[in-house]
Amino acid sequence: EYKFGSSKLKPTKDGLQMSDDWLQGTNTNYDRILESVGGNQKAADSINKAMAAGRVEKWLVHTDPFGNVTVGVLEKGGKFVADPVATSK
Repeated sequence: EYKFGSSKLKPTKDGLQMSDDWLQGTNTNYDRILESVGGNQKAADSINKAMAAGRVEKWLVHTDPFGNVTVGVLEKGGKFVADPVATSK
């Protein structure tokens, strides 16, 4: 996910943006993974399987209004991981 300026991850009906529930559309049935692979169910199933096995990393890149860039790794619930270096694969 990429954010700019004061933009932040926001809560949705499916949970926090970039959470596993948000990606899979747990409450709304809006499958963002399936959409991101152009409707290819086999690819979406492969990604979901990898997520369940803990093999997917979710990153947030943020550029502030002055051009400074920060990068962070997000956990299953869409929140920042305290020690991304130790967590990143």
